[in-house]
Amino acid sequence: MPIPISGPTTITEPGEYELVNDISGTIEIAANDVTLNGNGYKVSNPYYYSIYIEGCSNITIHNMTCQSSPYYYSIYIRWCSNITIHNMTCHDSYIGICLEGTSNTNIDNVNINNNRFGIYLIYSYNITIANSAINDNYIGIELEDSSNNSIADSILSKNSVGIILGYSNNNSITGVTLSNNGIYVEESYNNTVTDTTVNGKPLVYFEGAENLEIDETSNAGQVILVKCKNVTIKDLDINNASVGVELLNCERVSITNITLSNNSWFGIYLLDSDNNAINKITANHNWTGIFLDYSNNNTIVNSTLSNNQNGITLRTSSGNNISNVNIKNCILHGIYLSESSYNIVTNTIISDGQYVGIELYMSDNNTIVNSKITNHVWSGIKLEGSGNNLIYNNYFNNMNNVEFYYYLPNTWNIEKTPGKNIVGGDYLGGNYWGKPDGTGFSDLAADNDNDGISDEPYIFIEDVDYPVESDVDWYPLVKPKVVEKTRLAPPPLPPLPKEERVVVEKQTEIRRVPVVPEELFVYGAVSAGMIPLILALLKRK
Repeated sequence: MPIPISGPTTITEPGEYELVNDISGTIEIAANDVTLNGNGYKVSNPYYYSIYIEGCSNITIHNMTCQSSPYYYSIYIRWCSNITIHNMTCHDSYIGICLEGTSNTNIDNVNINNNRFGIYLIYSYNITIANSAINDNYIGIELEDSSNNSIADSILSKNSVGIILGYSNNNSITGVTLSNNGIYVEESYNNTVTDTTVNGKPLVYFEGAENLEIDETSNAGQVILVKCKNVTIKDLDINNASVGVELLNCERVSITNITLSNNSWFGIYLLDSDNNAINKITANHNWTGIFLDYSNNNTIVNSTLSNNQNGITLRTSSGNNISNVNIKNCILHGIYLSESSYNIVTNTIISDGQYVGIELYMSDNNTIVNSKITNHVWSGIKLEGSGNNLIYNNYFNNMNNVEFYYYLPNTWNIEKTPGKNIVGGDYLGGNYWGKPDGTGFSDLAADNDNDGISDEPYIFIEDVDYPVESDVDWYPLVKPKVVEKTRLAPPPLPPLPKEERVVVEKQTEIRRVPVVPEELFVYGAVSAGMIPLILALLKRK
């Protein structure tokens, strides 16, 4: 007969145990060869783990509901082996089921919902998760530093991310249905994903592929490439997939003509991927439209990103070029550079954001040029611990155009140089500093010599603790004055000869004197003294 459990307890002897009622508290298992049958009851503990097992083997727990709190785990299993978890429900906890340093475990027919992490594996291997429903968590399943595991025949829906593979190799995902979430991969290799769908469409997953084209015929619900080269991804519409398109350790991949919307993390995500081209992208309502992470020498061009939390983010990425991009209505950043250097932003429009147009955080030696940054609630450009950036020929029109934290010097102009500037003037120099109410520096600046450059420099920070040269736009732009050109009236034409009436022997004859064509009078080119000569020549005709 199973040993009844009616309250919180620690099991120290092998055997079969069963719950006889709901329990408020923790059941700890500290023995091998234990079976715990919940009989459909619930174990809950808002202050600690509901089920805790450490250093044991040959354990089976089944037929119960577990709930902890937003700070603890429903089920926490550490350094164990040969564990079976079957027919369980875990909900409203920080983690539903956590396996740490555990091996040879089967998790089957579990229902995991409304947790921060549904199932979390760390330093664990030979784990099988099958025939389960994992819904409405922030992360459905995460494998961290965990290898040789299997996820099969399960449904994951409405998680922010369905499955994360983080530093985890040689895992298998097969027969999984993902709805309104997808898969995210970080530094994980030799994994296989087969017969898996995202929102009813195939999840396209390739590792080590070359010279490949993925287009609309693939009907992809999500695209993930790992260690791929010379691949074209084009003409797709991907939404609600956590990450629409991900490249991990890829190069020379072309991503073009893709629409990405409502992806809870990223529309496009590049990690450790260099020399790729992103072109003609439409990204709406993603957390971040395009994210480059430790990725260098990529291009982002000819794209429109709107209503994302962040338009474009670069983290620890260098040598990238952002050009001809229209970014609008971002909640946080239009463009965010974090610890990223030697990047170029040019010919880009960033408008109507709720926070900052461009933020540079610990980012040096970048160039921002020929761009328009307008109508941001907090500031047009924010620099935090960022120096030696070149920012010129841009149009700023925000109530607060520049914001500094942990100030370092930057350059805000080039030397006055002939060339068409951002507001149509004839010289390049600094930036246009406007405000929506028309009271910006450039809106009001004097330009007495009409060269399109303010007569006075624009000083950002008037503080003796800072070097003045570093806080100044020496050639701030002003809008060129419109000069009304007066058209000179042509000189008056000389009078043309008129008909002449002559009387001869009581008869009246009308003699018509030839009329000189007006085109011979080219505004002073023909003088009145030449008229007789012209008339004589006409008579000869």
